[in-house]
Formats: sequence, C-alpha cells, structure tokens
Amino acid sequence: MQWLVDTAAKCEKFLGLLPNSLSKLPRTQDSINDPLFRFLEREVTVASKLLGLVRGNLTDLKAMCDGVAMASNLIRQLAKDIYNDIIPTAWMRFNFLKKLTISQWILDFKRRLDQFEELIKNKSDYQKKGVWLGGLLFPEAFLTASRQFVAQ
Repeated sequence: MQWLVDTAAKCEKFLGLLPNSLSKLPRTQDSINDPLFRFLEREVTVASKLLGLVRGNLTDLKAMCDGVAMASNLIRQLAKDIYNDIIPTAWMRFNFLKKLTISQWILDFKRRLDQFEELIKNKSDYQKKGVWLGGLLFPEAFLTASRQFVAQ
C-alpha cells in the first residue's frame, strides 16, 4: 500500500502549491466595454473553474488515500494517473507541452495563476505591464482582444 502513501503525499504537495482561489475582476460599465477586460475576465473565469476542479479532485483523492472517503471510478482513475505522473484528461483545458509530467503541469498552472493575480492587481493598466503570452490559457484570444482594443 506504499502507492497510497506516495499518492497522498503528492496530493498534499500539489494542494500546498496551488492557491485556494483566484481574485475576481471588478466589473463596471466602462470595463465591460473594454475588449481586453472581457478577455481577461474569461481567462480568469476558466482558470478559476479549472483551479476548483483540480483542488477538488486532489482533496477527494487525498481523502480516499487517508481512508476517509470511498473510492469512485473517477477517483480510482485519478489515483492511477497521479501515481503514474500522467495529467488527468479532465484537467487538459488549455494548450501545454504534452510531454509534461503532472508535477511540471502543476508548476506551470501555478505560474499561470500567479500571472492572472498580477494582472488582476494591475487592473487599470495591465496591458502596459507586459503579458506572458505562453502563460495565457487562450493566447489567440488576447491577440484578437488587442486588435479590438486598438480599433476602438
């Protein structure tokens, strides 16, 4: 049963790395007319939902490994994926290198979440502070929003 201990340790480590939630962008009448704001709001919404899914899955898996919760088919598959260092299919909601291990994916996802927090913090002029395009979930949408912003 060493695999249960190893999987529980991975879950605990991953939960410690990821934030509990993402901040929300404040919506105003002016901000919803800004295509860059709408883009960032969509990115943050998708990232928040994915963060909730990942944290929920890891919490459920840790509970199963600790013997607190019963295993469902979903949790069994999740345990198998995490133990084998494979990214669960349900977590693949944005483009990334397919050869990443789950540990690398979690670190990459954390960097993306950190960028979103930084952009939210600098909400008034985030477009001037610089954006890591590779760290966006949908970078092509940023380019479209940038064109719309300039056109306005």
